[in-house]
Amino acid sequence: WSAHGPHITRWAVGYTVPCELIVATICTESGGNPLSVRQESGYKTDQETPNRVSVGLMQTLISTAREVTRFHFIDREWLLKPENAIQAGTAMIAHQFPETRFDPPKVACAYKAGGVYYQNGPQNRWKMRQFPIGTGEHCDRFVKWFNECFVMFKEDHNTPEMSFTRVLNEV
Repeated sequence: WSAHGPHITRWAVGYTVPCELIVATICTESGGNPLSVRQESGYKTDQETPNRVSVGLMQTLISTAREVTRFHFIDREWLLKPENAIQAGTAMIAHQFPETRFDPPKVACAYKAGGVYYQNGPQNRWKMRQFPIGTGEHCDRFVKWFNECFVMFKEDHNTPEMSFTRVLNEV
């Protein structure tokens, strides 16, 4: 939050996505490393397989970033810039709203798996597809970070306008 709060706030407002979902996604996906890159099985090159490489703070696939922002020029270098990565990742969360309704575990699983899909692994209490398959590890990490945002915003005394924290404190 301290490193990227202004960008998170900008795109949270721009896409009407609560800040907690963006922060939790960043922490879960890259641990806050803006240079993070993950190549999936079948990756050849960024140009040939943009659907097999996740780049930047929010670990957005190049192909997904192009789709949800409608910016067909997006490449690895663009996503390695924190503000751009936050824009693309937030656009993805907003794009999935009809399916997730911003329910935090659904957001985590839909972001990671491309949608909300049933998965009945014995160690997956969430019963949604995530990786590693058959576990709830991804969603568990996301929910931990999501919950930490409430503590952080309370201690910071500077709760962002577009946040669950603000809405809950106004009720």
